[in-house]
Amino acid sequence: FNADKYFKMGKNYMDYKRYQEALPWFEKSLKTFPIEGGTVTNKGIDALNASLTGKKEEVSMLHKEAQDTFEYGIKVDPYNADNFYIASRILFMDGNLKKSKEYAENALKVDPYYAEAYLVLAAISEKEKKIKEAQDYYKKAYFINPGLSEPKIKVALEKIEQGALDEAFNMFQELLISDPGNPQVHNGLGIIYKKKGNNIRAKEEFEQTLQLDPNNEYAKLMLGQ
Repeated sequence: FNADKYFKMGKNYMDYKRYQEALPWFEKSLKTFPIEGGTVTNKGIDALNASLTGKKEEVSMLHKEAQDTFEYGIKVDPYNADNFYIASRILFMDGNLKKSKEYAENALKVDPYYAEAYLVLAAISEKEKKIKEAQDYYKKAYFINPGLSEPKIKVALEKIEQGALDEAFNMFQELLISDPGNPQVHNGLGIIYKKKGNNIRAKEEFEQTLQLDPNNEYAKLMLGQ
């Protein structure tokens, strides 16, 4: 009962993005019941969020706490794909590609339909300049979850390269509804309009990209900046 009470207190703070205030409650919950997998996962996510939003001098400590929490979670709950996946994300951020890949693959062993784990593998392949391998991972993620923006954009861009402009256009139109603030969506539409000879609409899309991402190099190049 107490473990659940402490967990709910932590979750309430977490829901309000008061991440550092949530951490002690998750810790109290785990001291009461150390092998509760869901609490471990939430504490790890909370620590990671705190490291991304906290004070500069606390970032390293919170980042390590997140990593340590997921490592612990993997030991106490080895069938929790979330722990493997998020640990792989942290390791990727830290530049440990080998361990990141291992954990992403472990996440997929637990849950073969974990689309986000394929995105980690795609990112690793891109870092290693294995472009075709990365594209294959993006396709797998898109097949599992067509609603995810990142793999859908990658697949749509490949459609453009293959000359399937109408199919790519429809995909970017869907993305325009589901993810209108993504500059890559407007870049994609700009490319299609340019290939179809509609330079006015292409210019509008690349300008929209720069409104969302003023440092977008591709849009700048297309606009001659």
